[in-house]
Amino acid sequence: MMPPVEPIPNEDAIHRQIDFPGMYNDAKALIWENVFQFPKGEPESLVWGKYAATADEVHRIGCDREAKTRQRNPDMRYIGFISSTAGVVRAIKTRPGHGFSVVHAPAEGIHHAAVSYLSAGGTKLKRNEKSELKLALRQVFGGLVPHSSE
Repeated sequence: MMPPVEPIPNEDAIHRQIDFPGMYNDAKALIWENVFQFPKGEPESLVWGKYAATADEVHRIGCDREAKTRQRNPDMRYIGFISSTAGVVRAIKTRPGHGFSVVHAPAEGIHHAAVSYLSAGGTKLKRNEKSELKLALRQVFGGLVPHSSE
């Protein structure tokens, strides 16, 4: 039975897990264009701080995900996470009023949350509007909290 969907308070931490090589390069830098891609308009995964209150707990979730992913992609490594809060992400708004939703999505685990585009008035977002929103995400997430599995 799937756990119930809970509201995520604005003050709660959210974490984006970062993988190598897709989101991080050999020069030890985030590849921001890949951190949040929203492929085909789909949500991006986050870890809700309510269920991973410490860096070690977020890292444990990342290592579990790495172990599963490496079965089909042996080069993938979880290397850490970046953080923000749900309210800061929800507060991002473009001039026409487009922004983001942050919701609990427990189908992939009780800790799982999702960030999605939220268009103003249900209009379809244009490419430049999506780019503007992704750039705004870059501004509200902190630095990498690194993890080494070695």
